[in-house]
Amino acid sequence: MARYDDLEADQVLEHLGGLSQQALTKLGEYERGHRNRPEVLDGIAALTGEEPWPGYDEQSVPALADDFQAATRERLNTVIAYERAHKNRSEVLQAATHRLVMSDAG
Repeated sequence: MARYDDLEADQVLEHLGGLSQQALTKLGEYERGHRNRPEVLDGIAALTGEEPWPGYDEQSVPALADDFQAATRERLNTVIAYERAHKNRSEVLQAATHRLVMSDAG
């Protein structure tokens, strides 16, 4: 985040949702070593979770949609839950939900 050290806690919290798990981890380490604001650390902790698979957060939407073609119901449900709790990307949710519906129909 540009000019991170100048941001108030509420400004930092507004930007956390779009960060990858790796970026959240790095930001948490930086925050603990510098300003150590409980509300920022709590926000980071709330968004920190295990990715559905390694490297998931860095994949593009088209790449994820391709991966969904061979995904199990369990994996698709994991993706949907993760997206809703962390990144909430509508395109990913739509692709995963569509594939889940298609797997039920077939």
